[in-house]
Amino acid sequence: MEAASQLRYHSISLNNALRITLIKSKEVFKIRKITLAIIIIGMLFLAGCGGECKTSTDCKATNKCDMVNCVEKKCSHNFKPNCCGNGQEDALENGKPGSKCSCPEDYGACEGRGKIEYRQDKFMDTKFLQRFCEGNECIFGVPKENIVDKQLVDEKEFSFFTLGTIITYKEPFDITADSFKFRFTLKDDSADLVYPIKLTSIQVLRASEMLGEKVMTTEFIAVGNSDEVIVPLSYTTTKLEEYDQALGFKLYYEYTKRIKISSEEYREELVRDSYQGTLKSKINFVNPKGKDAQE
Repeated sequence: MEAASQLRYHSISLNNALRITLIKSKEVFKIRKITLAIIIIGMLFLAGCGGECKTSTDCKATNKCDMVNCVEKKCSHNFKPNCCGNGQEDALENGKPGSKCSCPEDYGACEGRGKIEYRQDKFMDTKFLQRFCEGNECIFGVPKENIVDKQLVDEKEFSFFTLGTIITYKEPFDITADSFKFRFTLKDDSADLVYPIKLTSIQVLRASEMLGEKVMTTEFIAVGNSDEVIVPLSYTTTKLEEYDQALGFKLYYEYTKRIKISSEEYREELVRDSYQGTLKSKINFVNPKGKDAQE
């Protein structure tokens, strides 16, 4: 009896072992089957990526500048010359001269602001000056849409006449290219004024420093006469600058006045004088041609 029981026990153990081995074998086979399937799918995928083809229509371009052809059953890729997006800075990009504006994909974007040193080794970005496209050229300055025309009005009553002044300028003001426009109008006169009134010179001032000057040949012979003059700045600097500042102007003029010396007699006297006015608003000045503080 004991021998029979041991035999049955060993038989059951062996069957269980065989069953466990069979289960494990099936699991291993299943894993190997899945692995093989993945390998086969991967190989098929790689074969497709490798560019197997019968005709050129089987080949897919990677971008707009990719020229594809089927050569010996393989897809051949070549980038088109003078094509924006081929990674090359070509002299021509899609028929236009190559630049940051015609092809930012290859040349890089036309963007960014300048740096101004406001303290030693301390820098800040420019407020107005920036890089932007104008036509096909990447330039550094102030975009036109950010520039506005400004006017300041002044009126001065002299001893023998009254003169009105309108000053027109751009904001911000480019010291390398812009000018001030002064328009003078004779508003009133005196009975003892002897015409003409001559405006001989106008200066643009920063405190006592002259930034620009224009010789004038204006002559007024009646109330309502007007004339205008353009005054460019002669001030220059090598630094990249942005600053706001109040300016003034100085007008040189001459006229003749009549002085009564008796009940029936008069004498005439030539007067040469000047008038200094102040522009009541601060003006933002920029110098786009100066050297960047971090260049």
